[in-house]
Amino acid sequence: MRPPRWLSRGAVLAVSLLLPLSTRASWWSEIETGLLHDSNLSRSSEDQAADAFLGISAAVGQGIPIGRDGTLSWKGSAVADLPDDVEALRRFAPGVSVSYRHKLRLGNDAPFVGLGIFTRHDAYESELREGWSYGASLRAGRRWPALLLEGEIDWERRDAAADPFDQKAFTGAVRADWPLRWFTLHGGYEGRWGDVTSTAFPTPEILAAATARIPDPAFGPGRVSYRLDASAHALEVGLRRELPHATALALTYRFERTFADGDVTYDDQRLSGSYRIRF
Repeated sequence: MRPPRWLSRGAVLAVSLLLPLSTRASWWSEIETGLLHDSNLSRSSEDQAADAFLGISAAVGQGIPIGRDGTLSWKGSAVADLPDDVEALRRFAPGVSVSYRHKLRLGNDAPFVGLGIFTRHDAYESELREGWSYGASLRAGRRWPALLLEGEIDWERRDAAADPFDQKAFTGAVRADWPLRWFTLHGGYEGRWGDVTSTAFPTPEILAAATARIPDPAFGPGRVSYRLDASAHALEVGLRRELPHATALALTYRFERTFADGDVTYDDQRLSGSYRIRF
């Protein structure tokens, strides 16, 4: 599946603008690996499928000073998700993002605002799910000696090989980090409004509410994937421990409840642990 033409032209323009500034930039790179258990991969209310994932990601980027208070950054990344049982959801996802962050005054505790754009290609074992994602975000936050508080609004669109996996959605999130003596405690709330894809055995209610549907053998015979209009609300809490040599360990729990058309309501719980090395 080829990317939209405007996306290719935009990437070329972004690179041409960033290259002249790269001599002033600071480079960074990181590798992260972890395990994730997802209680409801099928995103359904009754025919739920749980699985464990091995996740591996690598990223490289630059932060480029712009004036006294601004930073222009870019990041290239690649993610591999390897579920244990549901092989159709194995994924390799390279992507690139560009963002600008501006401090509103001097000092480490200064409030900041930021804008960002991204694009990503999702190559799944299931060809139905393969496609391109792209979006934009607006962020604001402030750091205090014992607290970092951030708010974010995102818009995302996904164009997939099969219509039920096309999605458009808005997301709003609030996150906080509390540095403690031995670790950092973090928590947050996220709300999402837009399309979701649910895979289940067909029912009259879901068939009537679906904006697109297709037979999908990813979770077994007889199941159908549907695109539904929905709202989702998630709470997340976790611990992060910074270690020597720019490494870190993290443990995160996330609970999400989704309310979709067709009287579809489902919960999803995710528990993950990860290890990160930054260079």
